[in-house]
Amino acid sequence: MAVVVAATTGVPPNEAGLASGLINASQQIGGALGLAILAVVAQDTTASATAHGADTASASILGYQRAFLTAAILIAVALLIAIFIIRTPKQSQTDSTSPKVE
Repeated sequence: MAVVVAATTGVPPNEAGLASGLINASQQIGGALGLAILAVVAQDTTASATAHGADTASASILGYQRAFLTAAILIAVALLIAIFIIRTPKQSQTDSTSPKVE
């Protein structure tokens, strides 16, 4: 919910539905793509270990470990992008959309 609020902050009211829809679609596509990448990493590592003579259980464990390491690296990269690249616009002193208090 916090991501949706942060992403739709500052969006004009007539475009709020569009912004919300784009966020939801991005989350769905990102989750599916991330899972596909991790599955490929796990399967490729498992197949490689099995080809080099490892038993099935050890190869599967190695594949899962590599997938979790890949996920941790992707999360760290996303955190760095969120910290250093994504900027929020500064609010002006007098916001024309806020009601005036007398």
